[in-house]
Amino acid sequence: MQLTTKSLGTMLQDMGAVLQGSVAQALDLSVGSVMRSLLEAVAALGGWLQLDALLVLTQTRAATSTGTDLDSWMADFNFARLPATSATGSVTFGRYVATMPAQIPIGTQVKTSDGTQSFLVVADATNPAWDGISQYVIGVNINQLTVAVTAVTAGLQGNVTAGSISVISSSLNGVDSVTNAAALAGGMDAEADAALRSRFVLFINSRSAATKTAVLNAIFSVQQGIRAIVYENRSASGLAEEGAFCVVADAGNGLLTPELSQAIGTAIEAIRPIGSQYCIISPNILPVGISFSLILTGTTAASAVAAAATALVENWVNQIGIAGLLSFSKIEALIHSADPSVVTVQDLTVNGNTADITAQWNQCFQVSNLTVN
Repeated sequence: MQLTTKSLGTMLQDMGAVLQGSVAQALDLSVGSVMRSLLEAVAALGGWLQLDALLVLTQTRAATSTGTDLDSWMADFNFARLPATSATGSVTFGRYVATMPAQIPIGTQVKTSDGTQSFLVVADATNPAWDGISQYVIGVNINQLTVAVTAVTAGLQGNVTAGSISVISSSLNGVDSVTNAAALAGGMDAEADAALRSRFVLFINSRSAATKTAVLNAIFSVQQGIRAIVYENRSASGLAEEGAFCVVADAGNGLLTPELSQAIGTAIEAIRPIGSQYCIISPNILPVGISFSLILTGTTAASAVAAAATALVENWVNQIGIAGLLSFSKIEALIHSADPSVVTVQDLTVNGNTADITAQWNQCFQVSNLTVN
């Protein structure tokens, strides 16, 4: 409902008008008068009651509640916000003298150069230097070793750029330096209020129903960032198969790890209809090569404009989604929006052509190269 509110000044004017209209003689409502002070006190109390009414109104519906109030509202339905995730990646430890073995235990902490973000070394059984128990071993005559790390604090802030990590905050004998050759990725903040509300609609609409909506709700509730499409009566090869459905899904980056596939399968098992079969496959990457040149005006450095344009285009293309449409005109518009100094975009090609590209049912786009001539 829409609640009509009044400012403190409006309340004073309305009360003064009503009071003056109720008596025969003129009232002293000047600043500092007894009557003015009484009206101001009543108006202040009215403002406090008005604020309370607004707060109650905003907290009685999921559409208007925010933050922890929204969480408590959803808790009545045993429905929870998806938590933040930690960024992951790898760092390379280096040393100047390699005459003796050196150990890097699990839990070794490294930080960014400004000390704001911390990361911990984690186990990776596929790394040849992993001893299978609790540490990595840098062998004799080996000066560098790359190991897996994860951010201590979950959230977007853990997605640091390449070369940001340079401080070893744990005690390591025989190890002198650390750096990250590539940016860390995968860190996400806790699910936003708007996303939580949208997923709640799917949750409510799919209760007691083994429908496509129910399957999608189960998939999207596994973790943040998942992209998925459900195809009915289709096999993993794309052929028609009655009584089966195929899920094409990834973690938002074209990849579907065995762990994520298993988690999605567990979620689907809880809601799929009896007698149905399903498959979960990762999308096939459709590489996208983009090339263009720019005509600029103004004082902005050409390299800065090119970097901004390529970042916008690459991010948009990689986030189009499974079986999506790559619009040629959208790419040109993004380049123009990168900086006011962009006058003309010339020689723009996408995979050597100047037309839109539609991904197949099991494909997703990913930029393979992006060149500014």
